[in-house]
Amino acid sequence: MKSKLTSLLLVLFIANFHAQNSFILMPKNWFKSYKTTSLSMQNQSNKHDLNTKQKLDSTAYLVWQKNEQNFVFSNKDTFIYNEVFNITNYQTYRWDNIASQWVNETQTINSYDQDQNLIEIIYKDWVNNTWQYQTKLNFTYNTSNKLTQIDYYEWQNNAWEYTAKKEMIYTSEELLENETYFLKNYNSVTEDWTPDYKIDYSYNTDGQQTLSQSYIWDDLKKIWNNNEKITATYSSNLLQDEVTTIWDNDLAEWLNVYRSVYTYDHNGFIIEIDGMSWESSTSSWQYETQTILVRDTSNNIISSTDLYWQNGAWVNDYKIENIYDNTYSLDDLILPQDVNDWQFFDQINSYFQHMLVKQTSFNWDESLNQWQSNDQKELFYTSDDNITASIKLNDNDLKIYPNPFEAQLHLILPDFVSEANFILSDITGKVVYQQTLNNTNDIPLKHLSYGIYFYQVIGKNWFKKGRLLKS
Repeated sequence: MKSKLTSLLLVLFIANFHAQNSFILMPKNWFKSYKTTSLSMQNQSNKHDLNTKQKLDSTAYLVWQKNEQNFVFSNKDTFIYNEVFNITNYQTYRWDNIASQWVNETQTINSYDQDQNLIEIIYKDWVNNTWQYQTKLNFTYNTSNKLTQIDYYEWQNNAWEYTAKKEMIYTSEELLENETYFLKNYNSVTEDWTPDYKIDYSYNTDGQQTLSQSYIWDDLKKIWNNNEKITATYSSNLLQDEVTTIWDNDLAEWLNVYRSVYTYDHNGFIIEIDGMSWESSTSSWQYETQTILVRDTSNNIISSTDLYWQNGAWVNDYKIENIYDNTYSLDDLILPQDVNDWQFFDQINSYFQHMLVKQTSFNWDESLNQWQSNDQKELFYTSDDNITASIKLNDNDLKIYPNPFEAQLHLILPDFVSEANFILSDITGKVVYQQTLNNTNDIPLKHLSYGIYFYQVIGKNWFKKGRLLKS
């Protein structure tokens, strides 16, 4: 007898299946409500034009070591794109301090149809030195390429078990009107689907979402019960206010819970978000949190500061500082945009206009009355279509040739790397060859089939990866 999935699955559905690490370190208080991510083809244009753009290929996460007073590696993400630069492989790693090397952690494999709609996501975890299936999502679209259904599977007993699904309905204007979540009912003989959670959406005449109302299914009474409601108001097409209310069954009425108020500069970019909680004793909104955004002359966010309200004053809490390469505008970049890779992609212009290369976060130390480093994220890009993802944390480079190769590779490590691990994978992510490297190396690969392979060379505090072709 199988039980229903836990609420974690529900959260996964509501969040549109975002991956473990969102691309950008978001201020803690941004966007209390979840938004449906568009599966648009914004990365697609003329193939020649795409090859001249800078595509995000990897991100490195570092954490601040207070005793050593420096940043050390913690995690890393890598992205592999297809010929029109949609993500086909997203992989995460953790830094092993003892072994001084990157260790596989998770892997996400994406597949697309002929219209470049995302049709499948497979999630894997690195367990006992091998990739093991965990979950799978399949996507269905209508003739307008609107997402109409997401099917959720779990890997059980060496097979995919169909366990949950989400169905979407659209208005005549192709706006999302309703999404309903179902769980497989294993208690019945027919193993039918049981409704679990539903969200209805309403819009104004400009197509802006003004209301999202959620319901929870009562399986005993076979009815939908009110759950939560988020009401949004706009002025001059800019979101001004969002109010969250919850349904109280005992009182049979909606109760205020949380409110977000947005402030903009003269260019229409967000510069402040005030979060308020409802005080029932005074029947009024009370300040709770605040996010202050500072922008440069190009409207890039150079810092975002979170504060909380205490004893009638704002107190520092958390801060993020961003560094950009203004040589490249947002239009020059190829960025992850799938539902599992990029959160809030449809609002990215609200965040920055140029190439983001580094983010550093800080926590406020009340005892010292100053900001203390917390963690850091470095972003790496490449414009070379033949090298899918190369991350150079040092200027010294790796020599690996020939490419294409026939029987063997010749590899020379940078002078500062005395030893490294060479890992070669096929296009499915399967490791086909590994070798420990020392300075100059000949790597025999005659046994491999013709095709494309991806290599990783991992040394202490250094990493390099790319694509190879066996001819």
